[in-house]
Amino acid sequence: MRMYATLAVLLVVCTTSASAQGLGKGVRGGVNFSTTNTTIEGDSSSLDWELRGVFGGFVTWRAFSWIELQPEVLYSMKGAKHEEFDIVSKLLLDYLDVPVLARISRGSATARSWYVVGGPSFGYLLRARTRADFGSAIEEIDIIDDMERFDLAIVGGAGLEFRRILIDGRYSHGLSNIDKLSGNDGKGTNRAVSVTVGYKF
Repeated sequence: MRMYATLAVLLVVCTTSASAQGLGKGVRGGVNFSTTNTTIEGDSSSLDWELRGVFGGFVTWRAFSWIELQPEVLYSMKGAKHEEFDIVSKLLLDYLDVPVLARISRGSATARSWYVVGGPSFGYLLRARTRADFGSAIEEIDIIDDMERFDLAIVGGAGLEFRRILIDGRYSHGLSNIDKLSGNDGKGTNRAVSVTVGYKF
């Protein structure tokens, strides 16, 4: 957790000194379409996709004339769902995600442009629950002790920028096993498609 707190503090420091250093800064928020991919003895399957939220802030720093670095701090809600015999079961996972992305832009900086981003994302699990809806009752169980706290993912995406407004779409492919109880024969990983709207200050 100390590493993620340090990264968050660094992002805040960068944001507060953005004007002095020539950095860009902004906020973004939107939705995650997420699922959990499970692999057991070589057989892979995914649960149904669940709609949740994501929001946070970012800074951009031009490393070279053709590429920028874009670290972010996001509160990212993920999970999955499964329906059987009229019972809807959900896995609800809340992360502090810190993507560290490379960004390449094309177009006019003062009008309309498009960009692509990619890089690793480091996640720390803040909350984990299962929720079962039986129709007449809802049962929720805290399972954070059964889950791995650290989650590493690869992120890729693209977006459009209209002056200060950004529209962004991304895919996050989890690499870490998030299920502490799965053992050597099983693995569970996060998958998420994010659609967000952002604003640059």
